[in-house]
Amino acid sequence: MLGFRGHFSTRSRRYSTTLGDIRAERQEHARHDKITTGRSYPALEVLMTSELLTVPEGMAALKVSRWTVYCLIRSGELPSVVVNVRCRRIPALALDAYVTQLCEGAA
Repeated sequence: MLGFRGHFSTRSRRYSTTLGDIRAERQEHARHDKITTGRSYPALEVLMTSELLTVPEGMAALKVSRWTVYCLIRSGELPSVVVNVRCRRIPALALDAYVTQLCEGAA
């Protein structure tokens, strides 16, 4: 985060970037990429007919840690959607499908 000849938060526009530039670039990135980690969203019909669970509710349902839930989301085993920029939700149908897949794999 160090700019040329100065700290990133210095006011010198000539030698380093400003916090406003960093914020603007982050917002632009969030708008275009939606920070989805490359996962595709479930179909809109599935979202409209299913309940959306928060990550802590998913943790409670699976009885696992927050870290494990986020690892499942990152690996693509547990689909999720991003509401706004920071709110991640897990469709209840996706959670049911994941548990069914685990049960079939164990059999």
